[in-house]
Amino acid sequence: MKNTVILLLLFVLNLINHPGSAQIYPYSHYSSKQGLVNSSVYSIMQDHKGFMWFGTENGLSKFDGINFTNYSQEELGISTIITSLTERDSAHMYIGTRSEGIFLFNYESGSTSKINKTPMRMCSELQLHGNKIHSIHPFNLLETLNLKDSTSNIIPVPENNAPVDIIKTQNGEFIIGTSKGLYRLENNKLHKIAIEGFRDISAFSLFEEQDGSILIAGENAIYSLRNNKISVVKQLFKNTSSRIFNLLRDKRNNIWFSVWGNNDLFMINGNNVVNVSEKMGLNKGTIATIYSDRAGNIWVSILGKGIFLFANIDMRMYPETPDFQNTSIHAIIQPDEKWMIFGTNDGLVTLDQSLNTSTSVKFFPDYFEFVKDLAVIDSSTLLVATSEQRLNGKLSDELNINGTPFKVHYLVCNTIFTGKQFIYSGGWNNNVQLNDKNTFLPAGELTDIFEAQNAADVRIRDVSIDKNENLWIAGQQGLCIIDREKRKWFPEGEFQNTDIADLNWINDSTAALLSAKGFYLLTMQQTPPYAKVKSFTELKKPSCLLFFNENEYLAGTGTGLLYHINNESIWLKPDDGLLSETINDIYYDQKTNKIWIASSEGFMEMNPDAIRNIANTTIPINDIQIWYGDRQIHAHENMEVPFGGHTLSIKLSAFYFANASRIQYQYQLNDEPWVTLSQGKIEFAAAGYGTYLIKVRAGISNGKWGPEKTISLQIAPPFYRTWWFYLLTFAGFLFIVFFFIKKQISLAEKKQLEKNRIEQKLVELQQKALAGNLNPHFVFNSLNSIQHFINSHQPEEANDYLAKFSRLMRMHLNAADKSFIPVQEEINRLEYYLSLEQMRFGDKLQWKINLDRENGLTEIEIPNMIIQPFVENAIWHGIMPSEKNGQVILNFRKMADGTVVIEIIDNGVGVELPLKEKKNGHQSKGMKLIQERLQLLDPSSNAFFTIENASPGTRIRLQLTPKMYRLASNSSPLPH
Repeated sequence: MKNTVILLLLFVLNLINHPGSAQIYPYSHYSSKQGLVNSSVYSIMQDHKGFMWFGTENGLSKFDGINFTNYSQEELGISTIITSLTERDSAHMYIGTRSEGIFLFNYESGSTSKINKTPMRMCSELQLHGNKIHSIHPFNLLETLNLKDSTSNIIPVPENNAPVDIIKTQNGEFIIGTSKGLYRLENNKLHKIAIEGFRDISAFSLFEEQDGSILIAGENAIYSLRNNKISVVKQLFKNTSSRIFNLLRDKRNNIWFSVWGNNDLFMINGNNVVNVSEKMGLNKGTIATIYSDRAGNIWVSILGKGIFLFANIDMRMYPETPDFQNTSIHAIIQPDEKWMIFGTNDGLVTLDQSLNTSTSVKFFPDYFEFVKDLAVIDSSTLLVATSEQRLNGKLSDELNINGTPFKVHYLVCNTIFTGKQFIYSGGWNNNVQLNDKNTFLPAGELTDIFEAQNAADVRIRDVSIDKNENLWIAGQQGLCIIDREKRKWFPEGEFQNTDIADLNWINDSTAALLSAKGFYLLTMQQTPPYAKVKSFTELKKPSCLLFFNENEYLAGTGTGLLYHINNESIWLKPDDGLLSETINDIYYDQKTNKIWIASSEGFMEMNPDAIRNIANTTIPINDIQIWYGDRQIHAHENMEVPFGGHTLSIKLSAFYFANASRIQYQYQLNDEPWVTLSQGKIEFAAAGYGTYLIKVRAGISNGKWGPEKTISLQIAPPFYRTWWFYLLTFAGFLFIVFFFIKKQISLAEKKQLEKNRIEQKLVELQQKALAGNLNPHFVFNSLNSIQHFINSHQPEEANDYLAKFSRLMRMHLNAADKSFIPVQEEINRLEYYLSLEQMRFGDKLQWKINLDRENGLTEIEIPNMIIQPFVENAIWHGIMPSEKNGQVILNFRKMADGTVVIEIIDNGVGVELPLKEKKNGHQSKGMKLIQERLQLLDPSSNAFFTIENASPGTRIRLQLTPKMYRLASNSSPLPH
C-alpha cells in the first residue's frame, strides 16, 4: 500500500539548474586600483618586520595590510621589471631585475645602488651565499655575482639541461632544478644528484619542507625527495603534458602550484585537486609567483590583475552563481557523510562533498517552496517544512543521494521534530501536529499550548523531547513542557511571554533557549516544572546557536557570527571570510569536524579550528617609528632627546593580513590605564620633558592582545629645568644675596666710619675744648708769677720770665688746635714751664725729665695738655707747702703691652695735705678734665691715672692705653 501511494504521488524530479561547482575560497584582491604601483607583480617578499614587498613592471610597492607605499622606477633608478626580491639584513634588500642586474635597496631612505659592475641577464630567484649572490634565468642560465669585486660570471650548465629553479636548503646546500634532473651547486660548479628512478626527470619547481625533504614539481606530477629517495606525491593531468611551477606547501598542508601554458592556479587539499582559478573566475591570466608569508597566508600574483591574498583557506564559500541562485539558506541537514542538503527560500540545494559540486533542486516549479526546516527519517525519507499550503502532504519523486533514494515529503509547518514514534510539526496556530513516523498518517494534535491572551496565532518555533520523554515546545509566548501525563508546565523565567526562536540541547541535562534578547541556559529537573534557569547571556538579533560544550559555542545573529569560549568572545564578519552578516542556521558534523553555516547569501563550510585560531591569534608590534618634531628617533631600549617642545609621534605597525581592519592598538603611559587607539598612532602634542615609559600592544578587535613592547624615552629638560641651571641660579642667588649683604655691610661700615669720624671729630672738638679749659688756669698761674716778680721789684727776672712765658704761650698757641702732640714737643713745653716755675721759686724747685727712647716712644703723639696740670699740682700743692727744697721728676716709658706710662714724682708734703685743702673747697678741675678726655679716647679703660704717697712726696702714675695715643706719622689710633 505504501509503495502504491508513493508511486501515485511521485513527480518527476525537476532540476531547475544543472549541477555546478559554486565553491570558492575567501580572498582579498589588490591591484593598481587599490594602490599597487602596477598590477603586474613579478616578485613577492616579506621583510623581517612583516611588511610585504611587491616587485612590479613599473616599480616597487610596500604594503602594511591597509596602505601601499610606492617607489617608482624613476625614484629607484631602475628602468626594467623587478623580477626578484631577497632581504640582505634589517636595513637592506637586494632587487633583481630583468636586464639591469642587481640593486641594493635601503629601507629607510628608499634609495638604491647598483651592485654589479659587469652586465647581468635576468636575475630571478636570488639566493645569498656569503659574499656571493646566485641568480637564475629560467630555461637559460645560472649566474653568480661576487660582492667583493661586483663582477659576475656564468656557471656552466650541462648541455640541454636548462636551469629552471634554485633553492637554498636548511643545511646550506644550493639545489638547482633543471629540465633534466637535480644538481648541487658547489664551488661554482654543478654536480648531478644521482637519484634512482629520477635521473633525467624535469624539475621545474622546488620547495623544501620542514622535515628537510624536497617537493619537486615535474611534468604532470609532484614528487618528494627524502634521504635521496624519490616518491610520487600526486600524479596530475594524465591526458595532457603540463609543466608545474610555483610549487608551495602551506601551513594547512595544502599544496599550491600553477601550470605553465594554461596559467591556472591549483590547490591539492587532501586527495582533491581544486582548480582555484576556475572557481574564482580567474582562469585568464599568467601566474607569476605564489608566496606564503610567516602567518601562512598565500599571496598569488597574476600579471595584469595584481595580487590575490588567500588568508582563510579553512573557509569555503558557496555564494550565488549561475548554477546556484536561491542563496538565502534557512535550514541544513546531513543525511550521510558525503551529502549535505540545504533549504532555501525556494527549493533545496544538495552538495556532494566528495566532488564539491552543488545542485539546485525544486520539485514543484509552480509552487513557492520556502523551506522552513528539514528532517530525515530512517535515512530514507526527507521531510521538508514549508509555508506553502498547497504542498501539504505532497510527496516528490525520489532524490538519489549517494546511491540512496530519498523520498521528499512536504509538511506545511514551521518546524519539524522526529521522535521515536511520531513526527511533531509545529504550526502557526498555537498547535503541534502529530503524524505517525511510519505511515505519515495523522496521529493527533496538541492545541492551545500557550494559554495567554491572544495566543490563538502563536507560532511554534521548535519542538524537542528530553531524556525523560517530556515534550518541550518553544514558541512566541515562551516555553511549555508537557510531561508524559499530558500536563502542561511553564517554568519560571523572563523568557516566558517572549518569542523563543530556537531550542538546543547542550547535554542531557542542559538546554539553551534562544530569544530575541539573548539566550537562557536551563537545567532539567526530575520534578515539575522540570526546568530551572541557570544563566542568561544577552545577545542582539540572535538566530541560531551551536554548542560544542557549555563554555564554547557559536551564535548566529543578524550582525555576524559570535564565537565564545571561556568567558571570551570574538565576532566574525564578512571581512573575516563570512559570506554575509545575516546567519540563519548552523550545523556541526562531528565526524568530519566541519561547521556548515547558512546565511542570506549562500552557505559555507569551515573547520572550527579556523575560528579558534582567529580567536587565539595574537599579533606582535612589528615596527615602531618615533618622531619628535621633524627628528626621527630609532627605537631601542633607552632613548634620550633634547627638549624642544615638539609633538612626540609614535607610529605602530602590526600585521594581520587576513583582515587588517581588525587590528587595534593600545598604549599605556607610565602605568596609567591602557588607552585604545583608532589607528596605530600615538601623539603627545608639545610633549614636555621627563621620562616617557610607554607600553604598546596590538590585537584583533574582540580578540586577544599580543605581547607588550616597552618604549623608554627620555626628553631632557630645558636648560632652565636642569640641575646645573638650578645650581647656577642658586649660586647666582647666593651671589646676589652675598653682594647685597656685602653692600649692606659696606654701607653699614661706611655709616659706622662716618659715625666714628663724626664721633672722633666730636671727641677731638671735646678734647680741644677741654684743652682750652686748661689754658685760662695756666695763664692765671703764669700771670701770678709775673705779678710776683713785678711786685717784688725784680724787673730783670720779670722780663726774663715774660720772655719765656711768651715763648711758652707761642708753643701753646701753636698746639692749641691739636688734640695730640708729639712726646718730644710736650717735653719741650714742660721744660719751658718748669723753667718758668724754677725762676719764680729759685732753689726751692728742682726738676728732671727722664725719657725712655726705646720701643718707639719718641714716635708717638699723646693727648695735648694732660701732663702739665699734674706737674703744676706737684709744684703748688706738693713742694710749695713743704718747708724744704723740692724736686719734680718726670719719667716717660713704654710698657710691653703698648701702654705708655708717665710718672710725675715730687718730694713735697704728699697726698694728705692736698686732700685737706680739697675739703676746704679747693677742687682740681684740671685732673677731672684730663680723666674725662682720656675716658673719651678709651671708654673701655678704667685706670687713667693713680695718685699715691712716695714717702716723701707724691707719685702720680698716668697710664695711656694704645687707644689714647697715636703714631706721630698718622692721625689714626695705634693698633692694639
